[in-house]
Amino acid sequence: MQTLDFFLCWKQILQTLRSKMENLCLLMFQNHSPPNFIFRKDSTIFLLNNKTLMKTTKLFFILTLFSFLTSNAQITKRNWMVGGTGSFYSAQLKDNNMTSNSIGLELRPNLGLFVMDKFALGITPLFAFNKPENNSSVISYGVGPFARYYFLKPENRINVLAHVGYSYYGNNSTSDNSSALDFKAGPVLFFNSSVALEMTLNYNLNKLDSSTKYNIFSLGLGFQIHLEK
Repeated sequence: MQTLDFFLCWKQILQTLRSKMENLCLLMFQNHSPPNFIFRKDSTIFLLNNKTLMKTTKLFFILTLFSFLTSNAQITKRNWMVGGTGSFYSAQLKDNNMTSNSIGLELRPNLGLFVMDKFALGITPLFAFNKPENNSSVISYGVGPFARYYFLKPENRINVLAHVGYSYYGNNSTSDNSSALDFKAGPVLFFNSSVALEMTLNYNLNKLDSSTKYNIFSLGLGFQIHLEK
């Protein structure tokens, strides 16, 4: 009987203390900005005010940014790269001392293998639509090799690439084949270790025949998927 009275007494004391703590917290925040969260578990009250929430948010942002900038990209030896680039361009055609302008759209899928860290060799098909001034449109198709190099370390989430390629192609307006040498460079943003977005400045030297040449300046946007072997 005495034991039962002892436990009942302690239970009453704890309930009284809990009630006083809750009243004290209400008085503390009566004339101040309320907390963002108040939740209770048994006899304990957890509070998270604006200042604590701000500190927690900053810490989460810093940790996320650090993780974003230090995740390893798959641009190391024996890994594969598959993707492509699209670009809209304006070209100047020179033919027997005459010049004319044209606009076009170019798509270049690619498949490459990193033969060493940050350096890849591969092959890229070419599909292009070109509309010269005062002429009918031309559709071109071809294929050629390329080489690509990434300047920064593989663990960087933001990198810089340089790319050079050669294309041998034909079109629907003539039976003659043509060739092109293309260069591009620009930043690369890796969303994770496998998927990357490329933004490049492109320059193409095209030779249709011994007397007809044209140059292309364009901005390119592409995606690459890097596959670990």
